[in-house]
Amino acid sequence: MIYTKPDYYDEFTCIADKCKDTCCSGWQIVIDDEYLNKYKKNEKFSLFDMNEYVDFKEHVFKQSNDRRCAFLRDDNLCKLCFEYGESALCRTCHLYPRHIEEFENVREISLSLSCPQVCKILLNRDTKVKFVSCENDESEEYEDFDFMLYSCLLDARDVMIEILQNRGLSIDVRAGMVLGLAFDMEKRLNDGRFFTIEELLDYAITTDALVKSSAKINSFLSDKTRVYKYMKRKFETLIKLEPISYDWINLYSEADYILYKKGMENYTDISEKFDEYNKKDKRFDVILEQILVYFVFTYFCGAVYDSNIYGKAKLCVYSVYYIKELLKAMFVRNDYELTQEEIEDIVIRYSRELEHSDINLGKIEEF
Repeated sequence: MIYTKPDYYDEFTCIADKCKDTCCSGWQIVIDDEYLNKYKKNEKFSLFDMNEYVDFKEHVFKQSNDRRCAFLRDDNLCKLCFEYGESALCRTCHLYPRHIEEFENVREISLSLSCPQVCKILLNRDTKVKFVSCENDESEEYEDFDFMLYSCLLDARDVMIEILQNRGLSIDVRAGMVLGLAFDMEKRLNDGRFFTIEELLDYAITTDALVKSSAKINSFLSDKTRVYKYMKRKFETLIKLEPISYDWINLYSEADYILYKKGMENYTDISEKFDEYNKKDKRFDVILEQILVYFVFTYFCGAVYDSNIYGKAKLCVYSVYYIKELLKAMFVRNDYELTQEEIEDIVIRYSRELEHSDINLGKIEEF
């Protein structure tokens, strides 16, 4: 079995009640079958009447009116964990913010950006993220697992990350190249030209590819009317997501009003001021790069299960643009200033809305 993780993985330590937020509120915590049965039998947790804390029909922990887990104390510590230790926690609580993608003989482990401590680690990092792997003697076999497609997706992901970490290109060009590469890959797969994808990947990092892609993407970005209509249409899809946090609708509605309700000229003016503000120290492009690499590492290879290569790439790239649009709105609201903490807050809130809901992950791909 191969285990792969980002090189900042071991920097993370949960700071529990010292965290500015809590992962035990704002979303429905699903309980795995093993622990649901343990809680139902209630042999080891006799201090609690589990029927007061667990919705056995829905397989989730019950919540208070303000959507806090029934086990969460006022000091943001868990009653269950406090009394019985970590072994009393279900799989979700035990693992979070660790996220595991499973493939045949492979486990890819990431840290969710919805955790404030993880977000702080990644978004304050200047160096390019690398990934480290280790291997043991365990093995497994998945029925109907397409190992050839998986190997192809791994190679493509390596190329995408190489492109995304090319800081000689603008972040818009890098993101556009990832979308274009995924689109061409899926087209070749659907056209029965799977074995030509290798040459596509080789070409994608050549000087010729970089020059042509840059020209095409910059041509699009120079058309202000087209950009405004495109981003307005894309941003509208966010209102269709299942609200996870209580203030998501307010966050979306405020951003929509600030950015789009006054027309193209207002939107263009905001975008230009925002970009000019972030050119001062290049900090913002590095932040967007780290977020893009995070999403590509976490979700792209999942296309092995549905062949939705382009959809996975769009999930990754559009997520970064959704975050950027939300930050533009906050930038205006804050009199054209933006702190690191405010950037982290928006990333956390978007990540919770998207990554804490399989429904929303599916919707973004579908849109």
